[in-house]
Amino acid sequence: MKRKKLWKGTLSELIDLARKNKDVTEKLGTNAPKRGYVAIVEHDVEETETLTGEKINVYPYFQKKIYGQEIGLDELMNFLKGLAASGPKNRPFGIMVGPPGSGKSTIAEKSRKTYYGLTAYRIKDCPWSENPLKAIPKNERKKIAKELGFSRAPLGDLCAHCLKHYNGDNGENIDWKNLPIEEWQFSRSQGTAIIGTVEEAVNVDISKLIGSISTPKLTRFEESDPDSWDTKKGAIFRANNGPLEFREMLKHAGEFHEALSEICQEAEMEIPGIDNFTGLDVLIIGHTNIDEYKKFLSTKGREWLRDRAKVIEIPYVLNYKEEARIYEKLLSETNFKNIHLSPRLLEQISQLPVASRLIQDDKIESTFQKVKWYANEKDETFEDIDISLQDLVKAGQNFEDMEKKEGMFGISPRTIWSVLRTISLPKAKDCLFVLDFLDDLEKFLTSGADPTKQDRPQEVNERIPTLVSDLREVIIEEIHRMVTKSAIGEYEEEMQNIFINYLEGAKETRKKKETGEEVDEETEARMRKIEEELIPPISEGKKNEYRFGQLAKKGELPTKEQHNLENYPDLEQAIEQVLLERIEPLLDFILLDESIDNRTKRAKKRTELLQRLHDKGYCDVCTKKALKIARNKRREES
Repeated sequence: MKRKKLWKGTLSELIDLARKNKDVTEKLGTNAPKRGYVAIVEHDVEETETLTGEKINVYPYFQKKIYGQEIGLDELMNFLKGLAASGPKNRPFGIMVGPPGSGKSTIAEKSRKTYYGLTAYRIKDCPWSENPLKAIPKNERKKIAKELGFSRAPLGDLCAHCLKHYNGDNGENIDWKNLPIEEWQFSRSQGTAIIGTVEEAVNVDISKLIGSISTPKLTRFEESDPDSWDTKKGAIFRANNGPLEFREMLKHAGEFHEALSEICQEAEMEIPGIDNFTGLDVLIIGHTNIDEYKKFLSTKGREWLRDRAKVIEIPYVLNYKEEARIYEKLLSETNFKNIHLSPRLLEQISQLPVASRLIQDDKIESTFQKVKWYANEKDETFEDIDISLQDLVKAGQNFEDMEKKEGMFGISPRTIWSVLRTISLPKAKDCLFVLDFLDDLEKFLTSGADPTKQDRPQEVNERIPTLVSDLREVIIEEIHRMVTKSAIGEYEEEMQNIFINYLEGAKETRKKKETGEEVDEETEARMRKIEEELIPPISEGKKNEYRFGQLAKKGELPTKEQHNLENYPDLEQAIEQVLLERIEPLLDFILLDESIDNRTKRAKKRTELLQRLHDKGYCDVCTKKALKIARNKRREES
């Protein structure tokens, strides 16, 4: 990261500068959570509505790397907003809880990175990067803080290092006005002012948090001398004024948790034999898996820590389109980009992990119907269940035990990606077809080669073969529809005419309703045929409401697009179905007929079909496989 030109001067000069410059005042008066919150919000804030109807904020800063976690991120940002308005004492820590691979560490990393490049002020060479106003005697400090418009003065005393090096034994003898001050920059790559991180709890002792005595320095300093301490090892030294990330937080030993409690409650920490450091300003964000969190809840003697935790649930993604974006992002970072994927492969395969994360409902024929609904793709079957989408989603979250909630169990995206990256893509030559990938995935998930199997509930593992079989049928049906749609491509003009006739019929309905006349029987029959193919079908009692709604929509569109069928996707699909019934003999002729009659005409039609499939993203390899699936499907239906 390129270094900015950083300010240097005395504390008296800094205070004078703050009186004139709002940016300087803001840097001096802000706290660690507010720094991160403001930096994220500066990337914009948008509003959206969840499937349960709740309005939440969406933060574009996260959206380029984190998908489908809008609810958890909104909760995290509300947590930061609350901390931004409070002091360092009695500050809770955040802990993100979710299944393995749900994105907890990615969110923590992205949250941490928002600090990179930000600047603040500190006493020169202070290992804690303390707020320099702490050098001012407390009574004078309050006056200056009030003058600068701060809601509160910085708490605590100077650290032992600054007391030693700036001629004071208790902080009152320091010549604070002439104290050397430097502006510093949050950075991970530079040697000072980097972001604090405590690694996963494998052979990690408390020195990773608080540092330790430097043996080489003992030749020059006493053990009680602050200069004998190796501050570079201690994450808390790097984290002051910014974020401290705790990976697999609850796996750490009790001494870590005791230190956290002290930081959260009193904003201080004792360094053995050195000093009690006060007025710490740290944003603590941890993350852990559900199993560790369950153990934590049941462990006696940790009540004091639980009281200081703000739990933020980070489940697996439940929108298969957002799940597909995860794999698309990962794929873009590999050298497999030259291998062609059959159209919609990532979206099609993403339905399997999402289905494994949903609760089975006896009212629903297939879990994959529920998968579509969670992506806001309702079909005719949705009308057959006696529950709204909002209530359906709420029912999936209405559990006291976190691990029973939808999204807190199931197949991890890491598992899907592992099969894609290490099995399917390496053996694919030019093209990876979706059903070939599904076969690889099924073998992996149902064999002993899957190390993530133990991370899933037994009932989920038992469901996987059925889910794979069901998804295979879903994909086959989708490919068949795609080939069929391509076969009727030459009838686009006829589809457009049917559409225009429908709109004209709707106009006639509205006009004759005013006069009390009946619509022509033939016109009415044509419109009803289309309306009965809609998803969901339009009932007799609601036909006029639907027709008039389409006319109203027409008025909302630009003039040149008013009669463009693509702007009416529900009608387009229904008209396709109506037309399909009429051209089924042509489909059989193209796909199934192998007689010597009309070979030239059949070859021409097949060439046209191949071209339309290529236009839809199919290569030569996956086109052949798609046509084979369509032929088999037609044979089954014939």
